[in-house]
Amino acid sequence: MSSTLAGAALGSLAGGGVADSLGRRASFLLAAGPMLAGPLLSSVAPDLNTMLAGRFLTGAAIGLSSALVPTYISEVRRRDGALRGWKLLHMKGMRAAGYAAIAAGGLESNSGRPIALIVGVEHGGRAL
Repeated sequence: MSSTLAGAALGSLAGGGVADSLGRRASFLLAAGPMLAGPLLSSVAPDLNTMLAGRFLTGAAIGLSSALVPTYISEVRRRDGALRGWKLLHMKGMRAAGYAAIAAGGLESNSGRPIALIVGVEHGGRAL
């Protein structure tokens, strides 16, 4: 897991320079390649080093994207001020909801099973 975080840290540091030199859309397209190739490389990895390289590649794409998204959203918003800030608020709200769902996933119900992230969905006696 730490290889993903290392890649994300480096990707986020490089995000501003890449976006300034290539533009936002081209930078997103650049990040799409490693975002697809990294998990594929990890899934077919014959050894640990290859899997870690795939995770690092995925992390770099995540970091690059996380540096680009707020700027891109501010650039494509309507210029008349309508809905100003709502897109960014939506993005941050979804992130907070994701953190809350992750936190809830670690809790256990009275039956000893983990609380499902999607309530009421069970598969083979395990909450999903």
